[in-house]
Amino acid sequence: LDLLIRRTVTDRFYEVNRALDKIIAGDLTQGVNVRSNPKFLALSDGINTMVGGLKKNLTDSKRRVRRENELAKSIQKSLIPEPGPLFTQFPRLDAASSSVLAAHRGSDILETFVTCNGKPGFVMAEAIGDSVSACLSMMKFRAVLQPCSVSSPDPLAMMNRGLELFQGESVFRKQFISIFIGFFDLENRSEER
Repeated sequence: LDLLIRRTVTDRFYEVNRALDKIIAGDLTQGVNVRSNPKFLALSDGINTMVGGLKKNLTDSKRRVRRENELAKSIQKSLIPEPGPLFTQFPRLDAASSSVLAAHRGSDILETFVTCNGKPGFVMAEAIGDSVSACLSMMKFRAVLQPCSVSSPDPLAMMNRGLELFQGESVFRKQFISIFIGFFDLENRSEER
């Protein structure tokens, strides 16, 4: 009787458990094929259906992540100037940009402007977080920053005005954003930060 129970029940449970251990470890090529009685047949089919669903969800997730990364790259490219001179209207100022896009996390911007008193300025900022939301935060940051740069010749006043505008925006509350703003004083040949 013991031998009969072991062959029909116990060994089959071990076989199912070994297959489940491999599936849990990440081997989604593993299937369960215990068909010794209707209960094991139903269990095997249920597990195999679950594994098939996991494979489909994993494939769909990989496609979604790939699409999101492509979207983030296209947004990120619009936030960084093309390589080359940054201030063509100021021939005495030799400043250029170049960038390499990182995958998956965060976004950066480099924005140049001329203040109302004629000083060339620049902003470098970075948002850390999910790639698409970080890129969208940087787009929003650029939109908030542009009016500040034209209305204020003072870096500290410009930063304070930008921070006031950010405090009301919920999109920035879930991001870590670092900001660097600088102005060039071409007459005195210095840089202000």
